[in-house]
Order: sequence, then C-alpha cells, then structure tokens
Amino acid sequence: MNLSTENFSYIVLHNSTQSVTHSDAPATDKTAHVANTGSFFAVNRGIYPFCDNSVSLSWKPVSSAHGYNVYRNGGKVNGATISGTTFTDSNLNSGSTYTFTVKAVSSSGSESSASNSATGKTTEESPAVGTPSGLIVTDTTSNSVTLKWDSVPGITTYKVYCNGNKVTSVSVTSYTDTGLNSATDYQYQVSSVKDSVEGDKSMTVTITTLAGSTGNDCYDESNVAHVAALRAYVSFGYTFALGSNQNMGLY
Repeated sequence: MNLSTENFSYIVLHNSTQSVTHSDAPATDKTAHVANTGSFFAVNRGIYPFCDNSVSLSWKPVSSAHGYNVYRNGGKVNGATISGTTFTDSNLNSGSTYTFTVKAVSSSGSESSASNSATGKTTEESPAVGTPSGLIVTDTTSNSVTLKWDSVPGITTYKVYCNGNKVTSVSVTSYTDTGLNSATDYQYQVSSVKDSVEGDKSMTVTITTLAGSTGNDCYDESNVAHVAALRAYVSFGYTFALGSNQNMGLY
C-alpha cells in the first residue's frame, strides 16, 4: 500500500483467542509502523426477543488514525468514516453469524490492513404467538358476561381484556366477568401468552348486559315448571310467558 509521504499507523488488534506482535519503531516517510496493540471484539446486543438484528463492535483506538471503517463478511458497512471506536451494525438477519474486521483510516482516506476478525451472532427472532379466534359471548346477565374462544396450539395462558383494560389471566378458553353494571355496553378481547411474550389481541366483541331486576324475580321453582309445561320460555336468564311475552322474572 502506498502511503505517499505522510506518517500513518497501522491498526493491529487481537481478541481473547489470538495474540499478535508489534513494533514500536519510529515512523519514517513512506514507512508504516504499528502504533499500538489493542483489542477488537464483537458484542451481541441481542436481548431476546427485542434485539435480534444487530451486533455491536468495539475496539481500542489507534494513534494517528483519522477514523475507522468496519467490514462485515468482507464488505464495508459504514458510510462516513467512524470517528469513535464503537459501531452498531443493524438490520441483520436473526440467528445469523457475521464476521467483522476494522481498518484504520488516515486523514487522506488511506486505509490500513484489516484487523483480526471477530465473529458476532444475532439472537433468534422471537417466535410468533398465535392470536385467539372465535371469541363469542355464551351467556349474559345484568351483572356478568361469559366468554368463550378457540384454543391456540401451544398456549396455556390467555389474558382477558374489558374495555381495553386487562381483567385477568386464565389457563382455560372461557371466562365469566362478574360485578358489571346492568344495561351497560362492554367490549372484550383476548390474547395469548407464551414464554412471557404476549401476542396480538383478538377481535373485539361488544355485549350489553341485561337490565336490572323488574321486581318479578323468581325465587322458587314455579318458572321452571312453567317452562317445563311449555307455558313459558327462557331468554338470557329470564322467563317469558308464551304468547304475551310477559317477563315472569329470573328462570
């Protein structure tokens, strides 16, 4: 490499498994020398599942260097010359291994030979967590709503949301929400949880709780007998007379 008439310092680096020798002889025109021995290492920044596409690099500075260029698998990855001694290579593939080297750059743009190589591996991408489907309301009273949904393979925990707020976590595919207000609209969603990772919320179902008691609440078995004799029918927990549709109270 022709360094013209300027002094320049090569970068010679090592990692924990490699050692290098260097010379501290003074520099002369047209002669490059090793300025110092530093260290270069690749640090995997990935903290599963958030950083699965980047690797951070760090190295010790080289005197007389104007900046540095980073190479991944032989190709330069930085745009402008790096002035510091750290660099984060982003937009990588998850679960992949990459080899990096660093070159020192002089003020005129000349590069030193490459440092030792260092390997960094990105973390595996977080597996997708399935979204529950088939969310329906199976029963409604004046103060409760019962929900049911389809199971998601591999999921043992579900979160239930009412009006956007988490109500509870359950290990089954149904839930009864109690203590509600009568004649009030409520919106429900369900999500899956696997290994502490929550998936997307399901479709929203909206339900209106029944009106409060009319004073005709049934506390004996008479309405059961009326229904059994086909003189009445049951709808949403209440008994209604056939023909007149009169509300006869709770079933």
